[in-house]
Amino acid sequence: MQNVSIRQRLPRDLVWIVGIACAVNAGMVVASSGFGYDSHAYWLTGQSGDIYGRPPNTKDAFLYSPAFAQALWPLTQLPWPVFGVIFILAPALTFAWLLRPLRWQWGVPLWLATLPEIVTGNVFWLLALTAVLGLRHPGAWTVAALTKITPCLGPIWFLARREWRNLGLSVAVIGTVTAVSVALDADAWADWLAFLSLHMSQAGDAMGIPVLPPLAIRLPLALAVVVFGALTGRRQLIPVAMVLSTPVLAIASFTMLTAMPRLARQANGYQRPPADGGDH
Repeated sequence: MQNVSIRQRLPRDLVWIVGIACAVNAGMVVASSGFGYDSHAYWLTGQSGDIYGRPPNTKDAFLYSPAFAQALWPLTQLPWPVFGVIFILAPALTFAWLLRPLRWQWGVPLWLATLPEIVTGNVFWLLALTAVLGLRHPGAWTVAALTKITPCLGPIWFLARREWRNLGLSVAVIGTVTAVSVALDADAWADWLAFLSLHMSQAGDAMGIPVLPPLAIRLPLALAVVVFGALTGRRQLIPVAMVLSTPVLAIASFTMLTAMPRLARQANGYQRPPADGGDH
């Protein structure tokens, strides 16, 4: 009986160890770099016209599309401390909401594990939220398409399930937002495409987890995972596929897995696609 109890407690204890270690790491990040290492780059897009002037893996480098910068423009007019606090509170509350279906013994340490992401202010919390909301609101996948790009797997899910209306909506919203953004600032889009062409091939060498395979190997696996999940009704596999398809796979990428508890709850009663391929 004692051995059974130990085996039951061991996974939970390991999660607590990881959570506490991540919390300590977050404190070290704040001590060395301050709050908002990534979100400060987003704020700067509203202060300077040259938003792609810094290469990847350098302080204040902005890597995402002009559409994301344009969407953030109203917030970037706030003072940096206010903007920074927003980008700390938003992911903190989002991760708490995503993990709420779990018992506190699991939810609390997993939330602690997201602290490095919270204090730096990257966008993985937005992608985790997209994974949960995007199946009911297909246009939400625009967030993934215009930031990290490759984790935009919602349209693949809809295609595999033959949910033509949702597929059309997701593609239409992505296309519309992109078209409006290009109309507003075509030069910024040219700069971004040139930025990606110049820097993205070398970003993986300086960032991410070097022992893991490159995107060229991970992306087909991610597509297989999301298609399998779509055909079997396993929504909780979507964030797994999104992690695999992240352009530069780093520790922070795994915070997208916080979408799994909400998606697992939604998956109860979620059916396989109909044999006739009709909309539903």
